[in-house]
Amino acid sequence: MVSEDILLSLPQKERFLAAATLLNSAVDQNGLKEYSISGFIFNDTITDFSPESYKVFCKTNKKRHNYIKPYGLYLQICVNTNFADAVNTAKPLLIKFCQALNLKTNNIIYIKTLRNYWSTDSHDNFISKIEVPVL
Repeated sequence: MVSEDILLSLPQKERFLAAATLLNSAVDQNGLKEYSISGFIFNDTITDFSPESYKVFCKTNKKRHNYIKPYGLYLQICVNTNFADAVNTAKPLLIKFCQALNLKTNNIIYIKTLRNYWSTDSHDNFISKIEVPVL
């Protein structure tokens, strides 16, 4: 399931409620997986990352609700940080890698939190995974 655009200019409480609405909808339909995979979709590029909005997604058991990423080649990197800092942490590595292999990135970025405050007791153990389609 994917939320509507959530503006970063909104107060944090409103952004949190928008994400909670999506997750609550999945729970209400008995569709949220036990170990839910959720994350964020940014319509922006790695090189000029300064998004105005994002979408929240969660994977459900109900296939009719699932968003399917477009087919293609994706560059993935895991970073030891929270989702908010993930792109800026990975940005130099991703740019260098793409330049070395002459890859161009698309204008969409997926970020999944693999370890966060739900699964670890320390911010030092947070892990975020970034996926970027490449051409």
